[in-house]
Amino acid sequence: MRFLRFVFVDLVEYVLVGIMVVLCADIFYGVFTRYVMAEAAPWYDEVARYLFIWMTLLGAAVAVRRRAHFVVRLLIDRLGRKVQSGIGLLCYIIIIAFSVFIIIQGLKVVEGVSVQTSPALGLTLSWIFWAIPVHGILCIIYSGAHIWHEMKFGKGGRTP
Repeated sequence: MRFLRFVFVDLVEYVLVGIMVVLCADIFYGVFTRYVMAEAAPWYDEVARYLFIWMTLLGAAVAVRRRAHFVVRLLIDRLGRKVQSGIGLLCYIIIIAFSVFIIIQGLKVVEGVSVQTSPALGLTLSWIFWAIPVHGILCIIYSGAHIWHEMKFGKGGRTP
């Protein structure tokens, strides 16, 4: 169980931190070469774009895990605990359904761009677009965990 938690929780967040560090270093290098050395590196903006794609999609999945997405609770807070719990379950079921759609469409995109390469780096674009199905898989895992926790403990609130 600890290994699964490490892979699906800790490792994802470590990867996010690593992406952020590399992204900051890449942008710093690009700005430095452009304005100090007067000749910009031809690849830094492409690296930043691709890292930002991965960071955004992994970060959105982590937001699902942490229940940190933007919500308007004006109406929901006025309802009873059981109704709130039911609405929460419904929301996670919708997230799972949308994540299945995202995975299917993301795999189609990955297949479609597998013959294309990025201009500056020469990478196959499928490496970049694998972020879409990975995001969907993580959202299914995290939403499923929330549903399981709600069904097992039935607290209707945040996980401890």
